[in-house]
Amino acid sequence: MLARWVLVAMTVACGRIGFDASPFNTNTADGAGSSTAAGSDALGPTWQVEVSGTTNGLHGVAFGAGTAFVCGDKGFIAQRQPDGSWQAMTSNTAQDLWWITSVDATTAWAVGITGMMHWDGASWTTEMVPTSASLYDVWGVAAGDQWAVGTNGTILHWDGMAWSSVTSPSNSNLNAVWGAASDDVWIVGYNGTILHWDGMAVSAVSSPTPHVLDSVVGTAANDVWAVGAAGTVLHWDGMAWSVVNANTTATLNDVAPLAANDVWVDGANGTLIHYDGATWDAVSATTATLTGAAVSEPDDVLIVGASGTILHLQP
Repeated sequence: MLARWVLVAMTVACGRIGFDASPFNTNTADGAGSSTAAGSDALGPTWQVEVSGTTNGLHGVAFGAGTAFVCGDKGFIAQRQPDGSWQAMTSNTAQDLWWITSVDATTAWAVGITGMMHWDGASWTTEMVPTSASLYDVWGVAAGDQWAVGTNGTILHWDGMAWSSVTSPSNSNLNAVWGAASDDVWIVGYNGTILHWDGMAVSAVSSPTPHVLDSVVGTAANDVWAVGAAGTVLHWDGMAWSVVNANTTATLNDVAPLAANDVWVDGANGTLIHYDGATWDAVSATTATLTGAAVSEPDDVLIVGASGTILHLQP
């Protein structure tokens, strides 16, 4: 939350909850950010560290039309300014925020340990939701079609007027939600849980892994990725989910696909790997645990993590 990605032209937002007792495994980290180059790979792109203005752990990042937001611990929310800097916002909450989604500069939602916040372009206020569950992810196709997921199988849907509970076939904690269309929505979580909304109901889908899944994001209905614990990477080709060997055992927190042959995955202790359609390559950009990613086409990628880390891909 797209990556977890649709759309401003095609804006994607992803990034999710971790699998241990504290929702994210945010071990060691860099400082609150600097403007120095963070690293590059043999493919050419360079990651720059941006100044976030906080040492709080950051968990969520999202693009909206003409803007971007990040959120994290202790209610921290910041908005990207036209000059590329980040400005902290008054969030009116002290709860840890796990994810954020944005339609545009005047419509956004953030979710966390005690519920949901809404941005109307002027202020952040508490959003009324029909649950007391912690919410780990929020994502939507459009302003009137939003989804949120959380603990104990909680699934919520926004129809433009109100949030309502959606019948869930699982009691597992649900970490992430993303869809290719309003009737093609994927949800993943603990115990390898994979659920699918077909426009009528949410049903369980056969999963090839028992591991916790922390993120799900795609570029199309037949090109969807999910990542999680123990280096787990899964791919949906439109017919079935399969395990992909990404040559890592690290905890993977989010996936950011720009195309079928251009996929970024982040995780614990600075894990950052790239898939070019044939091979996976590790990239050295930071030692901070990375927890969330977002993409705005064609090649604008933001990744956030521990201690206020924000990485920006410079093509």
